[in-house]
Amino acid sequence: MSAELRFSFPPLVLACVSMMACYHSYPPARPSSVPAAAAWAGGLDGGGWVTCSSDSAEYNTCSIYDKEGRTLGPARYTLKDVARAANTSELKYTYLTGKAIGLRGGLELVQVSPPSMTK
Repeated sequence: MSAELRFSFPPLVLACVSMMACYHSYPPARPSSVPAAAAWAGGLDGGGWVTCSSDSAEYNTCSIYDKEGRTLGPARYTLKDVARAANTSELKYTYLTGKAIGLRGGLELVQVSPPSMTK
């Protein structure tokens, strides 16, 4: 083995081991407390499970679960800047914040009522 290769090999191994130690599955495994209808919204940096109904034309009732399956309960959301509910075809989740749910196509549901404390 050449001297050049011998000195570059340990940093390469260290880099590979470090990357493997930081690996997280995406999306994470669904906790048993999260309904099967909930979808993961987020990325490798975090997110949560979300499920929304489209039973009302005025608002969506959504529940957000963290990766451990904890929830504050359902809350009402409306589409930002249009104050209506998202329809079923628009409920394609992309991200979560403390008070908003991102949807594909640049849409965003914003919370309009506090969650009910069910869990």
